[in-house]
Amino acid sequence: MLDTDYIDFLSVSPNGHAVLHIVQQDRWTGTDDQLLTLQAKVNTYLAFVLDGQMAADHPDLADLPWRIALDSRAGAPDTRTAQLLSLLADGVRAHGGDLYEVPK
Repeated sequence: MLDTDYIDFLSVSPNGHAVLHIVQQDRWTGTDDQLLTLQAKVNTYLAFVLDGQMAADHPDLADLPWRIALDSRAGAPDTRTAQLLSLLADGVRAHGGDLYEVPK
């Protein structure tokens, strides 16, 4: 299960984006609990960027465009999770970022 209290890890993409990685180890089930946890995790990442914590902790990333990458080690999300990810991506884009799945 995702730990909603911290950022899994950060990187800089080859094209110069700050990338905040969400690492999902467990199989996607689409349960209400899993979807609520995923939403809370994305909200933690948004707060990290929008509240200025990323810039404070990592000044080298402060002026970079940013993205949230979902790195699922357990395969593609199920239908319910994919639908939620689409909605969450719209919200992230509304705040100037992006949310995408890392292709496998």
